Amino acid sequence: EEDAQAAASDLLLLPSPPPELFCPITLELMVDPVLAADGHTYERSAMEHLFSELAPGNPPRSPKTGELLAFDILLPNVAIRSMCREYQEQQQLLQRKASV
Repeated sequence: EEDAQAAASDLLLLPSPPPELFCPITLELMVDPVLAADGHTYERSAMEHLFSELAPGNPPRSPKTGELLAFDILLPNVAIRSMCREYQEQQQLLQRKASV
């Protein structure tokens, strides 16, 4: 019982993820973070949705700055993706410990 209590308290001690792991559009922890032409990182599905909503001929704009994006190519942000996965793995490990 003490182990379960210790694990539960560990779960409460897990720090919140850093703000850069959250998509500025969805405000959720990113799963597939991508780097846009504005230099900011977003969740891929959120950016693809924004691009799909554009009227023909309208250039995409940065969700953070409102400025025109030079291009609509989205590059995987491998570093942020690794950080998100590591945080999720730590969270799952602590949850498993708490349920024992």
